[in-house]
Amino acid sequence: MSRKQLTWHRLDNGQLERAIILDFESFQVGPTVLAGVLADGQFGQVVFDRRLDLSARAKGLDVADLASWSSLLVRRAIDQDRLIVAFSSTESDVLVDIGVEVPGLRFVNAKMVADEWRKRCRPTIRKQVAQLRRKLRVSRSPKQRERYWAKEGNRLIDYAANVGIKRPHMYRHRGVTRRLNDVMGQLQRRGAYGRLTRTAKAKWANVLRHNEFDVVGLSEMLGIMLRELKSHA
Repeated sequence: MSRKQLTWHRLDNGQLERAIILDFESFQVGPTVLAGVLADGQFGQVVFDRRLDLSARAKGLDVADLASWSSLLVRRAIDQDRLIVAFSSTESDVLVDIGVEVPGLRFVNAKMVADEWRKRCRPTIRKQVAQLRRKLRVSRSPKQRERYWAKEGNRLIDYAANVGIKRPHMYRHRGVTRRLNDVMGQLQRRGAYGRLTRTAKAKWANVLRHNEFDVVGLSEMLGIMLRELKSHA
C-alpha cells in the first residue's frame, strides 16, 4: 500500500472513533495559545497563554502549561493505544518543538486521508482544485497570489465543503490572530473580562467556535471520507 492508503486504513475498524482529535490555535507568527480536543465523543478546550487567563476562566476553561499538558495527552494516547489525529503536520511540529516525543505511527496527518479521498472519490473536484491553484499561482494580482499562499482549495474548510459540511458563518481562515490581538489588547487595558466590549467578547467566542469546528468538523469529515474510501477500495 502507498503511504496515503496506509494512513486511511489506520483510521479504519473503529480507530477513528477511539482517536484523539487535536487542533492547536496559534498566532500566525507566535506562540500556541489554545487547543481543542475530541475523544470518546467529548469535546474540550484548554488555554496555554496566560494573557488570556481572564477570558479563559470566563468560559470555564483551564489554563495550563503547553508542554506539561501535551505530555499528558501523548501519554494517554500511548497508554490507551489511541491515535492522535490532526488535519496537518502543524500539531506534530508543535509537539516536536516543545520536546514532546510522539511515536511515528501514533500520529495521523488527516490531510493525507483527505487527499487520497479526493483522488479516489472526487476526481473531478481534484482536477478543478489543481486548475484553480495553477491559476492563482501565476496570477499578477497580489490578492489572487495570496489566495494561493493561503492554500485555498486544500484547506480543512475546502475538504469539509466537498463532503457537504458547511463552515460556521463566523469562521475566518487566518482570522484567529486578529481576533486574539483584539481580545488581549482589551484585557490588558481594562483588566477584567466583564469590562470587555460586546464586540471583543464575541471575538473570543468566535475563536473558540473556530477551534471547535477544526476539531469536531474534522472528525465528522473523516467519518464520511472513510466510508466512501471503503466503498471504493
